[in-house]
Amino acid sequence: MTISSNKSQLVKYLVTLLAPVFILLIPTSEYFTQELRLFFSITIMYLFLIVFDFMDLLVPSILLSAAYILLKLAPANVALSPWTSTLIYMIIGAYALVNVMDECGLLKRISVWCIRKCGGTYNGALYGTFLAGLILGAVTFNNAYLIMVSFAYGVTKSFGYDKPCKEAAIMMFMGAVSAHACATALYNPLWIGLAESSLGILYENYSIPWYEQTIVAWPTLIYNLIFIFLITKIFKTKKIGNGVDSKAYFDEQAKMMGKITLSEKKCCFVLVLLMLYLITSPLHKMAAAYGFMVLPWLLYLPGINVGTKKTLSKINLGLMVFIVSSMSIASVGAYVGLTEFITNLFVPMLAELSPTAILGGTFIGGILANILMTPGAMLPTLCAPFASIAAGVGINPMALIMTLILTCDVYIFPYEIPAFMILVSFGLLNMSEFIKFALLRTILFIVLFFLLQIPYMFLINYIF
Repeated sequence: MTISSNKSQLVKYLVTLLAPVFILLIPTSEYFTQELRLFFSITIMYLFLIVFDFMDLLVPSILLSAAYILLKLAPANVALSPWTSTLIYMIIGAYALVNVMDECGLLKRISVWCIRKCGGTYNGALYGTFLAGLILGAVTFNNAYLIMVSFAYGVTKSFGYDKPCKEAAIMMFMGAVSAHACATALYNPLWIGLAESSLGILYENYSIPWYEQTIVAWPTLIYNLIFIFLITKIFKTKKIGNGVDSKAYFDEQAKMMGKITLSEKKCCFVLVLLMLYLITSPLHKMAAAYGFMVLPWLLYLPGINVGTKKTLSKINLGLMVFIVSSMSIASVGAYVGLTEFITNLFVPMLAELSPTAILGGTFIGGILANILMTPGAMLPTLCAPFASIAAGVGINPMALIMTLILTCDVYIFPYEIPAFMILVSFGLLNMSEFIKFALLRTILFIVLFFLLQIPYMFLINYIF
């Protein structure tokens, strides 16, 4: 290890140790209680341990829940409550499906076909992946996150990227962008439903028209296209994995794969069942999670035998525990008063500002809230208080609600959207690279929100 790397490691250790101590030195107040101060201190240390990649994900993930319980911030049934949710079991099922598709070659076959249709170039594949995410997101009512994660991994491997590199990291990050962009720009039943439940505290039987989100948020599609263009120019990605920027490479790859195998056909059948389940979710009213909890395991049943014990052994235990522990941040935070703290922190700050400043403050506040809470926790927590301040200063409450929904697609850390952790776990996109790309995108979105989104909301008379 060089002197330079030793200094870098020392700085990381100091930041990890001193940041929590600094938080503990902050005086308490009516809302910033001792419990909340300790919660922030523990959580910040946990985040730095993850970001700086000091150890396997499993270690800090287990210690986080243990710290919450042992330091009496929350009882075990609160700190460990994410284990009783469907999300973790949905992700395990999705991971099992991804591993089978990868082993039998279906991921590569689908990816090669898509890239050939996009011209076979690296940049064409970036735009093609984004388009695929929009199409799948639209037909599944934004339930295609995990499918797009698998798609991005398959596309990356099809370019010949088996080891970490700049091009692989960018392509994998595009999987995150493509998986989530549609959730903001088009109708999202989950997010709209969460907002309606929160607004129900203030307005009886409040309902948001299904088309309203699309009317307000469709410009974010343009923002993402601008991001794709900028990232290819900034990082100058032009060559594919073997150094040839030509469709001929993928034509040769298609020939080498030959005809579709029986195992691939079985995977296709399960994928069709899964897509049908997601598309028909408005009819059968069952959660998307149940499809991922059941259908992937059909491939492991006797007589089908596509998945094996070796396939299951590739599931990353540390990642699974990390996802659950990250979800516990929201549950423990709510228990120690995080909701009241955020409300009383932002509401007074926004009350005396202009409409543009209030919208901008809400956007930035939502981004910061997302660091500590998932969108599923942030929307029901903040929608009601922000609607109250909007009504108090004469602004359309839905302007702030839609602004909060827009922030659900502005992330900095992969744990903010649990499905993104799968991208990181594949080893082609590490934590620091994800944060670098996400910060660039966040800065771009903040700038475009002020330059384009707010004027657009004024143009359609959505502010007052």
